[in-house]
Amino acid sequence: MKHLPYEGWLLSEEELTVEEERTLRMHLDSCAACSRLATALQAVEQEFTTIPLVAPAPGFGQRWQAALVEKTREAQIKRQRSLTWMFFALSALGALTIFVVLNLQFFSNLPTPVEFVTQAVYQMSLAISVGKSVLNLASVIREVLPLSIPLVVWIDITTAFCILCFVWIFAIWRLPISKRSTTK
Repeated sequence: MKHLPYEGWLLSEEELTVEEERTLRMHLDSCAACSRLATALQAVEQEFTTIPLVAPAPGFGQRWQAALVEKTREAQIKRQRSLTWMFFALSALGALTIFVVLNLQFFSNLPTPVEFVTQAVYQMSLAISVGKSVLNLASVIREVLPLSIPLVVWIDITTAFCILCFVWIFAIWRLPISKRSTTK
């Protein structure tokens, strides 16, 4: 025998029509499997109605609400972070776009690659020759000056240089503070 509509009717919580209920009772009288299913279902429903409700542990509601608040806060923080990163990425993309658009005219006026490389080689050779000249001058001064200036004068020059450096550092440190206090 087919059990499909009868098992569905037994397990369904919908109201059956009078005809469906009569057909189901006749089937239960003739089918042992469906009869056992109906008996087991009635026993489970009886068990659910007779079991006493268990009270939650003390403070469960407060702990659950606190956990819910914490999870909600964490979700908001996560969403804010993702929105911040998205805003940062879009801002960077916009800045890059503006940079490219504003500099298109500059890029069109660039020299050819051969001219660019030639100019770069010239600038590097000029920098190297100037660096060699400065090193030669420094070596001459290093050889001549110590012999003509006594040690005490070198100590005085070094001390004066250190004092000037400290004054310079102090001025740089105090200058932004004084500007901030006058603008408020």
